[in-house]
Formats: sequence, C-alpha cells, structure tokens
Amino acid sequence: NHFFVSNFPCAYSLSLWNKMKDRDMIYLVVDRMIVQEHPDYKQGEPASADPEADICFRTDRNEGLVSYLRARQFRKEYVEGGTVVWSIKQGKFRQLKTLVEPEVARWKAERFPEALRGFEGLYQRWLESEDQERSPEGQAMNIVTGAINQGGSTVTSDKLDPTALEYLAASGMVGFPHPGGQVRWELVFSTPQFVKQYQDTCTRLRAAHHRKQAWLAVEKLRATLIEAFPDDAEYPSELNFEEIRHRLREFVQKYRTQCGCSGFLCGLRLCLQRQLSSQRCLLWSLQNDVFTQSGGPAF
Repeated sequence: NHFFVSNFPCAYSLSLWNKMKDRDMIYLVVDRMIVQEHPDYKQGEPASADPEADICFRTDRNEGLVSYLRARQFRKEYVEGGTVVWSIKQGKFRQLKTLVEPEVARWKAERFPEALRGFEGLYQRWLESEDQERSPEGQAMNIVTGAINQGGSTVTSDKLDPTALEYLAASGMVGFPHPGGQVRWELVFSTPQFVKQYQDTCTRLRAAHHRKQAWLAVEKLRATLIEAFPDDAEYPSELNFEEIRHRLREFVQKYRTQCGCSGFLCGLRLCLQRQLSSQRCLLWSLQNDVFTQSGGPAF
C-alpha cells in the first residue's frame, strides 16, 4: 500500500482500507488544497496577480495523488521525506478550481451517506461491546469522536487493531504520517453540516440503546420480584420485629454512602415514619428506575 510510509506504526494490508482510503485521501486533499486553499497545503500567496506567477503547495506523498495532480497540470518540484512540493501557474489554478469544485461536491454527495452508514454500524457495535475502551470498536470510536470534537483532526500513537482500521475506513477517516511515529487522523467530512449528522446519529443510537437497556433492566427486576415474592409463598403469622430491625439496619449501613441509593433510603424512612402514625396501611409507589439505575444487582 503506497499511501503509508515505512514509519507508520502498524501494517495496513486490509482490502477495505486499501479500496477506500486512497480515494478518500485524494478527495480530502483536493478539497482542502484546491477548493479551500487551506494553509496546511498552500504555501503562501503569489508575489503578484500575474496569471503566470507560481502558486506552491505541499502534500503527503502518494502515488494516486501524484497521478491526480499531474493530470491537472501541477508540477512536482521536489520530494522531501514523505512530503511533495508542487507548483502551478496562478491562472491555470483558478481555471482548475472552477472545474474541481463541482467534482468534489459530487463526490461528497455520493460518499457521505456511505460513510455515515459505516459510522452508524461502528457506533452500534461500540454500544454493545463489553469493553468499550480497548475493543476495536472502542479504538475506532476514540479516534472518530476525537476528530469530531477537535475540528476534524486528531493525533494518536496507538497501535490499532486491524478491525479498528476497517471501522475507520468505513466511517470516513483518513490517516497521515505525523512526526514522532504518530498518525494524524482526518475526518473527511468535517464541515459543520456533516459533523452535525455524525452527532445526530450518536444521539439517536444512544437513546435507542438506553431504551433497550432500560427495558431489559425492568424485565430483570420483574423476574427478581417474582422469585422473591412467589404467589404461593407462605408468610409467617407472626413477625420477628427484632430480626426485621436488625436486617433493616444492616441494609441502611451498607447503602447509605452510595449516592444513587440515597433517594430510596430517604423515601423508606419517610414511609415508615408516616406508617407509624397512621391506622391505615400505606401504599408506596416507586418508579422502576429507583432499582434498575442505582445500587447494582445486590441492592
């Protein structure tokens, strides 16, 4: 894979990565170099408005990108390490820009839905993974969300699982060599309207996941209650209040320092105090979340 130079931190021989990343990388560079004239690529302004004056650019070395730029009359001046310096006449560049802008716009319109679907698949798998930090899904999510939250770019030196690389490729991420053996990851679709769709996808999937988990927790609570209070249970005719008081004291001592349980304990105390002063049996109605969202299974 000619895109990655020898000091890249791990081997990238995945078919999906090879298939998508060269194309994404070329259009990412073309968009920022030609359409946006981003200062990371454009090396200053020409000395005059003369159409024959040269404009210089700097890009990472890549054979596909070299072929693309040469076909559009860029001159390859010299290579320095993994960097290529280019020049083009100012007049030709302005003409080229008017042709490239619609080409890049068409590519974005075609590629972004695919990248968003890839990110949606990654996010869903990440939500369901047991180790959200060290799993391939977690590795990829850290990079994508880092790029989203840092203006479209993030730097990492982590060695990534091959599956994480596939997730990144499918989600619209491109990696570039960075000083110190690190990798600079660029989100191809980093403008606000695209970033918002990434963020909306996160919000929608996270909400659906939490609804599903809440439903499962309620079902588990229901099973626990059925097991603890079966319909055919035989209850004692007389209660040992000393035993009840002892068990209640142990329960309170165990959970009183857990902030998630404090609401229930305060309510329990108020309920018992009111019951002591009432001739009627109190009915205390609680939301399922009191038990499913705090204290753990033992609580």
